[in-house]
Amino acid sequence: MLLRCEDGTEVLLGTAQGEAPAELLSGEVCIRAGTASIRVGLDGQIRIQGAVNIIGGLTVNGKPL
Repeated sequence: MLLRCEDGTEVLLGTAQGEAPAELLSGEVCIRAGTASIRVGLDGQIRIQGAVNIIGGLTVNGKPL
């Protein structure tokens, strides 16, 4: 994964690949750490598994919660 920072620097991130979830489709992305995961699907959905802690503001459809 290539991460582009605000100051223009680029950082290459990576790790040894583990086994992908069986239902993961070609082109989808899944990031896992222990039992938590974030999956970006081809259908436009982002699935988050695990506890979610938001530090800062949260908006839904442009409306603050």
